[in-house]
This record gives sequence, C-alpha cells and structure tokens, in this order.
Amino acid sequence: MFWHIRLIYFITKLIRFTFLFRSFTQKINDIDPEVFNRVNKQIIIQKSAISTIKQYFNGKLIVNISPVSKERIVVSTAKVTGFKKWVDL
Repeated sequence: MFWHIRLIYFITKLIRFTFLFRSFTQKINDIDPEVFNRVNKQIIIQKSAISTIKQYFNGKLIVNISPVSKERIVVSTAKVTGFKKWVDL
C-alpha cells in the first residue's frame, strides 16, 4: 500500500489495486495492527506479504514483499525496534 496525491493504493497479493479517497492517517486508524504495520511515512505493509528482511545502513531495514514492490521499502531507524517486535525477530 502506498500514498500518492491524496489517494491510498492497496496492492494485494493478487496484484489488484484499490483506491481509497481517505487520508492516510484515517486509514491507519482503521487497520489491524497485528496484520499491518506502518514501516515509514509512506508505506504500510501486511505481515503475510513479507518475503525477506535485510539490514541496511544506519540501522535501517530493507523489506522485500510479494508481490514485488516497485518502491524500495525501507523501515526507518525510528521504527526498526517496533517492526522487529511485530515480525517476531
């Protein structure tokens, strides 16, 4: 899922798109925190979509998902600790 020009795009495992005309913050309040995690300012990922997690510079992480994202998914340094707990690392 990513945010662009006030739209939220969901990319599902079936690679279909859903457009929501709501704010990113409103959508975050509607999702299950056990299933979804906001990894940075732009991206929320679903736990079951994670394929690999790799160390990045300055304590950040790179997350690869399935289906493959066109965007590089970087977990910000501020979110790494919470993200690791969420995925049980």
